[in-house]
Amino acid sequence: TMEALPYSFGIFTLCGVWRPISWSSGLKRILYDFYTLSIMTLVSSFAFMEFIETLLSFGRIEDLVSASFMLFTVANTCCKAVNIITKRDEIISIFGMLNDSACLVRSEGEERIFGELQIRI
Repeated sequence: TMEALPYSFGIFTLCGVWRPISWSSGLKRILYDFYTLSIMTLVSSFAFMEFIETLLSFGRIEDLVSASFMLFTVANTCCKAVNIITKRDEIISIFGMLNDSACLVRSEGEERIFGELQIRI
């Protein structure tokens, strides 16, 4: 499970880039995969439209800068979403290692330190 970063993975789930681990089969998985495909299609088409807008605004410097900023922002979002989707198994594996006994709290001193760090985060 993604207990370490529940808010981040909750946002990823709502944005369509992180299917909950418990939905590994069945109708929920199929529907969520369709949702992911729909979201990625929308974001990719928006990036393509921003690219076209950038090409069309070459005569006006202010419009070019604005369109370029939006293009790079949306392209960055697309790349990050694709990266999260394609590296899903590796991310799950890393969190599995963090939940291993070697990384868990074993004494009162470690628990105190862990509690102090959790407050800061």
